[in-house]
Formats: sequence, C-alpha cells, structure tokens
Amino acid sequence: MGWSQHRRHPTRSRKFNSLRMNPGLDRGLVQQAIEAGVELRFGQRYPSDKICVVSSGPRAADVIAVGYLFRTKMPDGAWICFNRELAPLGYSYLLVHCGRDTVASCMFADFERKNHHLERTLEFFRERVGLRMEEPRKFGGYGNYYLPGAAVQRGSLVLGERAGFQDPLAGFGIRYALRSAILAARSLLDGADYNSLWHRDLLDLLRTGLANRFLVNLTRDRGWRWILSRRLAGQDVGQAMRKLYRPTTLTRALYPVAHLLPRLSKSKSRAAARVPVSG
Repeated sequence: MGWSQHRRHPTRSRKFNSLRMNPGLDRGLVQQAIEAGVELRFGQRYPSDKICVVSSGPRAADVIAVGYLFRTKMPDGAWICFNRELAPLGYSYLLVHCGRDTVASCMFADFERKNHHLERTLEFFRERVGLRMEEPRKFGGYGNYYLPGAAVQRGSLVLGERAGFQDPLAGFGIRYALRSAILAARSLLDGADYNSLWHRDLLDLLRTGLANRFLVNLTRDRGWRWILSRRLAGQDVGQAMRKLYRPTTLTRALYPVAHLLPRLSKSKSRAAARVPVSG
C-alpha cells in the first residue's frame, strides 16, 4: 500500500529532545539517590507493614507501545503519524537523534494486532522518510490511566502509573511519575496531605487529558486531523502542546461526561491488558 496520499503537516520546535527507552534515566536517578545517602536494596521484598510509598507500575493496560531502538545514519528529525492502520486511536512516531533512535506504534485499541500495526509503522516510515535501522532491538510497554478518588492505599502513598497518573491523550507517564514522587517526598518530609498536594498540582491536567482522550475516541480520525491542522501545523510544538493541555471551558464541560462514560474514554481492548507486547 502506498502512503503518498497522506498529508504532511510541518511543525517547528526551538529545541529537540529525545528520551529513549533505555536504563540511562534510571541509572541517573539511582546515582543521585546514592549520593544523597539513600540505601538501595534490589531483589528484596520489604515488610508490607513498613511500606510508605507504592510505585509498582500500571495495574492494567489502556495503552501499549511496541517498537525498536536502533542505530542509523539518517539525519536528526522527529516525525509523528496519526493513522488507524499504524496505531488505532493513537499515533506512531520516529525519533532520530545523534544516530541513536526510536520508532514505535503507540496504540489505544486493537492490542491483539500489535505486531501488524508495528510492521505498518515501519513500512510507512521507510516509504515516507527513508527509515533505515541498524542493530534493531525490540521493546514494548503499557500504561494505565484513571482518576483515583484518593492516592493513599492502606496508609501508603501511591505514585505514578500505579495511582493512575498517566496522560490519557498521548500515554505519557514519566513527568507524572516524577512530579508525584516529589509531592510524596514533600508529604513525608513536611507532613503535608498527599491527596491535597496532587489534587492541587495534577488534577486539572489529568482531567484535561481525559477530556481530550474522550474527544479523540469519539471523533477518531477527524479529531486527530483537527489537532494536526489547527493546533500543530506550522506552530512551535512546545507552545502548541501546552495550549492543548491547558484546561478550557470545553474540557471542563466534557470531563464529567468522560468520567461517567469510561467506555468512550478507554478502548474495548482494555480487556486484553495482559497481552504481552514483546512477542
């Protein structure tokens, strides 16, 4: 199948940053913790009655990503594609930065056909931008988004994806994980109420993300086309994305509907939460 009929929407960005799926971030955080005097113990189960923080990852899968890490001689660039054959209700992307790169399909539906969507993603980027992979290594992951009534479980503070703190529109989770960790530390050190802290700092963003996801699931391709043509095309990506995640009268009005009708905010593939993504 040819992809030449798909429209291009060039964007601008003052700087390009790529966070690849590798252990570099984890190693950096571990080193900072050690330098701060933290004792780390790996492979040991801590007594449940002494746990004060829970950050054990998502409970289920509302979104999955499958792709490849690789090396290439392609010039630097960032590309994203919205197409149901490549990533149902989601997006495919290609990031090239200093020869160490990532290509992936991030899908919110049809998880059982993940390998098909990944192959279509590779085909698309080969044809449109000349994708060439060297030393490819496959990866996969999943995320879970929802709004908890409270993020304290049996006296323990719940962080990141475990608490449902994940962007429902794009599936991003690292920023929420770090921000909720900072809020938990403030709660433990200063005695501040953790639920009050995350309600103040994260709730509006999470509600806006859920309203955005509701709109995309409802409008499907038309919604992505609107985002591309009206919000991103010709714009600075950073500024455009900040506007997209800023609470508006529309998103505030839509949030109660999205919250009460979760079947329109989450795909039917949620039942396939345990489908492995690496095979």
